[in-house]
Amino acid sequence: MDALSVAAVVCPVSLVVAYATGALLPCRGPHDWLVPDALWRSPPRTVALTFDDGPDPVGTPAVLDLLRRAGATATFFLIGERAERLPSLVRRIAAEGHSVGLHGWKHQSMPLLTPARLDADLARCAATLESLLGSAPRLVRPPYGRRDVRVYLAARRRHLTPVMWSFDSRDWLPRSRADIARRLDRVRSGDIVLLHDGLPRRAAMLDAVDALLDRLRAVQLPSVALRPPSGSGALPPTARSAGA
Repeated sequence: MDALSVAAVVCPVSLVVAYATGALLPCRGPHDWLVPDALWRSPPRTVALTFDDGPDPVGTPAVLDLLRRAGATATFFLIGERAERLPSLVRRIAAEGHSVGLHGWKHQSMPLLTPARLDADLARCAATLESLLGSAPRLVRPPYGRRDVRVYLAARRRHLTPVMWSFDSRDWLPRSRADIARRLDRVRSGDIVLLHDGLPRRAAMLDAVDALLDRLRAVQLPSVALRPPSGSGALPPTARSAGA
């Protein structure tokens, strides 16, 4: 029995709390130390922009256009039911050199699902993306960043690498372009940046990302698409989330 299986057996209290509250937040916990291949940082001298909640018929093409003009790549964590409705957009993401990962079938908090529903959620999302892309994605980001040992076990069974983030753009808050841009000015080498291409209020985010791409290009810090690690990665650092 490996460390994850042991943890799932000996930590029932934490699992009950997760079910009861849904309060698993994207900060480091004991379960994260048990998964050395989970990604919290991008490779040295790079930045990894990641976009959640797509594909969106308006937001995703706009983000792709920005990335193409900047010669940058990124990682898109897609919701399965949305991907099924927009197959050509999913294929465009991959065709332009970006990575694609799972973000669940319906954007549900995974720790609150029963084991059977959790496995079915991952399976349906993975099968849909594989049917569209011709290969199975190997990255997964739990919706809201909420995860527990069971989520990690389910990901491992499907050979999925969990991806978190070291920098939250907070673009989901009602902020101006200047607010988001000031926050993105704090992005540094090695950061995995959390962004969203499915927001209803996307103009401010797009302007701020455009400015960030200009800055990264000026300092020769490439934005890269994440790939599953070939071996065990480093233990996750604490996510940086200084107030804006």
